[in-house]
Amino acid sequence: MVRKRIALTMFGLAVLALGALPAAATSTLITIIGGNPNEITLGAAPQKTVLTGTGSIDSISLDLGSCSGGNCALSGVGFGVGLLASKGQYTINTPANMEVQLVDPLNGVWQAVNNSSDMTFSYSYKGVNELSGVLNLVEFIQVPPAVSNGQDRYVLNAFVTVTGGTLDFKPGMSLQLTYGSVPGYLNSLLGSGNVGSTISTQYGAGTVAPTPEPASVFLLGAGFLLAGGILRARFRRNAA
Repeated sequence: MVRKRIALTMFGLAVLALGALPAAATSTLITIIGGNPNEITLGAAPQKTVLTGTGSIDSISLDLGSCSGGNCALSGVGFGVGLLASKGQYTINTPANMEVQLVDPLNGVWQAVNNSSDMTFSYSYKGVNELSGVLNLVEFIQVPPAVSNGQDRYVLNAFVTVTGGTLDFKPGMSLQLTYGSVPGYLNSLLGSGNVGSTISTQYGAGTVAPTPEPASVFLLGAGFLLAGGILRARFRRNAA
């Protein structure tokens, strides 16, 4: 009985430790499907996302939002829930004419080629900075036709390295913008015959949410193993 209590106590401590560890920054891209208890929903932005053919066989040019003086801005209203409960104005700033390369033709993955310090995310309300950071690993991922019912759809994923703000409680977050109405797939802009051809679209929904914590995932696995050991020992005693 004493052994059982000790084992159960260890398991409880392992589970409680999930909420006690600080988040570990990671560059792994996470697709946020929805329903995250702590996230900021990014409302639709009126600015366009424009992709332009440059004559290359594996890369195109990207303008993310309205551009002026070599810089582009995509902005709108956001609403947070859970630990990110808030309301604010978000802005995504990127350089104009940013190169986007086709890095995985089989799965339709395009990656922005740029210094992450030039791509920033900010979220503020009435002059108060609620969340800010720099974007890296910006990728457009093509939604397979079989999943999108033949429609040309993309999801833009990016990892946000948080640098400050009143909601700064995680070192890393995932940003996702879903483009549900695209005139054509991005590869239609490739090749010398498509110089100057453009695809102009707007994203329909977006989120910013914390990325999973690798240390927490490890501890959760350890907790499951411990629980399995307890159940196995109990089964053996009952069998005996």
